[in-house]
Amino acid sequence: MFTISRVHGNFVLFKGDIMGTEKVINLIDEKSRDRFSKYAVIDDMDPDACWGWTAAKCAKGYARFFYKNTSQNAHRISWMISFGEIPKGYVVCRTCGNLTCTNPRHLELVSYYDRAQKTKKKMGEKRREREEGVFM
Repeated sequence: MFTISRVHGNFVLFKGDIMGTEKVINLIDEKSRDRFSKYAVIDDMDPDACWGWTAAKCAKGYARFFYKNTSQNAHRISWMISFGEIPKGYVVCRTCGNLTCTNPRHLELVSYYDRAQKTKKKMGEKRREREEGVFM
């Protein structure tokens, strides 16, 4: 999946990563990357498909991964493995809507403000559907 070209300090250079570019990203320790890859169900035939998750899930159905002595959302770890640190003021969102998906192609950085606006809009749409008696 990832080809390590060179390790330098706290960074690792990946060649031919999943997005088709070469970049320097922060290093997540090899043991954690190996554990993560065991739990992610990757369809090698379709790189755009959602990646399943076989490890822990929280009560709401989100994929969880134990990293740095705490349980974290697995899609965040996927982002950090693929692209590096998550900047302050941003969250990682799934574009596919699948709560267990960890495919980096389905992830995007969104500011807290933009995320709040999307959530507000979605809540308004659900409220209108309830008021109109339309259920999905």
